[in-house]
Amino acid sequence: FILQKSSCRYGCTIQNINVTGNGREGIYFYSEVSGNTKEAILQNLNVHNNGQSCWNPTTSYRVERTGLVVNARNQRPVFLKKSMISGNNGHGVYVTETNSYPLTTEDSEFKDNGITWGDYGLYTYRSKPVVQRCKINKNIGGGFCCAESYQCELRNSEISENKGDYACWLGQYYYASNWRLTLENNEIHDNQVRYNTLRVYINQRYEHYYGKFLVQDNSIRNNIAGNENLYFRAHRKPQTDSDYLVTGNLVFGNNATNNVKNVDGTYIGGSASIRVDNRYTMFRLNLLDNPANKFEFFTNWVCDATSIGCIVNASQNYWGYSFKPDIEDRIYDRVHNFRHPIVEWSPALQQAAFTCNARANCSGNGVCSRPEKCRCDAGWLGENCTLFECDTLAESCNKDYGGGVCVANNTCACNE
Repeated sequence: FILQKSSCRYGCTIQNINVTGNGREGIYFYSEVSGNTKEAILQNLNVHNNGQSCWNPTTSYRVERTGLVVNARNQRPVFLKKSMISGNNGHGVYVTETNSYPLTTEDSEFKDNGITWGDYGLYTYRSKPVVQRCKINKNIGGGFCCAESYQCELRNSEISENKGDYACWLGQYYYASNWRLTLENNEIHDNQVRYNTLRVYINQRYEHYYGKFLVQDNSIRNNIAGNENLYFRAHRKPQTDSDYLVTGNLVFGNNATNNVKNVDGTYIGGSASIRVDNRYTMFRLNLLDNPANKFEFFTNWVCDATSIGCIVNASQNYWGYSFKPDIEDRIYDRVHNFRHPIVEWSPALQQAAFTCNARANCSGNGVCSRPEKCRCDAGWLGENCTLFECDTLAESCNKDYGGGVCVANNTCACNE
């Protein structure tokens, strides 16, 4: 069904419905009511097996439709909550032109969507998506794509067992300024894609436009990619040294299958876990151990001996080895090709673990992701992971309507 213009003029809630077996979009939400910022809430939806593929006899192209389309045309915040988007042809959810207000997606699952390359579980274009506590898995054409975004946040979610182009692609719109791409506290595992497991790309067109990215405290493991597993690219110098930051990530057991080319166009003789295409990315406090790849870290832009400042900050990481010759063999930089920058990897961490003794070792309710920094399990909060919440349970025990209170990790005490 279609919701457009005046049907949600003063805000609306669409909930508790099944939308299945439609030949085009299961739901098309279109809102272009000027001057009205009332929120729209889509929750408890089951959008399944929509968008049957068909043949366009005029163009001779196969036409695909999508499970859920959100086109808010810059006018209002939209929330997608506690929904199952599964088995749809084309993208599971397609979001476009929501750049003034974010689309917030929470506690939802995107599964088994798509029939060919580029059909993502969740695809957003020129938007500001905020994705939290979601599962994006087993999609045919890719997991999560945030294309030409004004801002993009993916937190506390799982991206797993996807095929297609990319498991996760975050890209910033070239006219956007001072926005950030954020990937934090996610599990990205067991994906098999033809390009990159994770691609982060900032493409500012003009010098006075600045972008930022933060990739922090993620677990990225057991993925297979045709090119590098992780790829970071930014065109311009950031405003501060920490604007392009990759820290606290666990990158284990990944495999990149292609022989990678360097700046001369020749092959480097093996695959690489991580590719960085600018000297401004700060890469620190990460744990890397991907023995199937010849190199852990690969830089790929022209930066010859006469250039100034051709140094990549990649110190205080664990490289899978403890001795200098072994670590140097795992990093492709000027040691291997004089036209590449220098990677400053020393000092390096000597073991693949951090300590959180001052945080009570996260109280058994989380993992130590950086020195004295805990990544808490679902339902736990605080520096020591001793505080609890019930956000995954019916709007926190339905407390706003007298339902009950949260008394333990995801445990409600209901009122009589």
